[in-house]
Amino acid sequence: HEVMADTTARHVLMNPGIRERSLAVTTGTSDTKGDAYNLPRQEGGLPRTVTWEVTVVGSPSALSMQLQGAMTDTEAEFTVLDADDATLVSYARTFGPCNYNFIRIRQVTRTGGTSVAGDIVVS
Repeated sequence: HEVMADTTARHVLMNPGIRERSLAVTTGTSDTKGDAYNLPRQEGGLPRTVTWEVTVVGSPSALSMQLQGAMTDTEAEFTVLDADDATLVSYARTFGPCNYNFIRIRQVTRTGGTSVAGDIVVS
C-alpha cells in the first residue's frame, strides 16, 4: 500500500476563530503562494466567512495580494476569491460566504517593503 504525499499542502482543518499563517514571512517580491488550509463547514453544511489579514514590514510602493479558493487542493483549481492592491502596512478583508474547501493567500507581486505575511481566520 503506497501513500502519495502532497508536499504543497498542509491539509490542516481550520478551527473557527483560530488564526492560521497561510503565507509565511516572505522576503521575495515575486509570485508566492501560501499554504492551503481545509475550510470547515458549519453545522448544516453552511459556508463560512473568511477574514484574511496581510502585514508588511517596511513601506511597499506596490503590493498585489489575493485570497484564493479551490474545491480540491490542486493548483489548477485555485481561483481568486478576493484581491487587494493596497500599499498599506497592514490590513484585513472579509470574504463570504465561502463555498470552497481549500483557501490560501497569494502574494502576486510586491515592490518595496522588507517582507510580507498573511493570516486567515474563519468564523
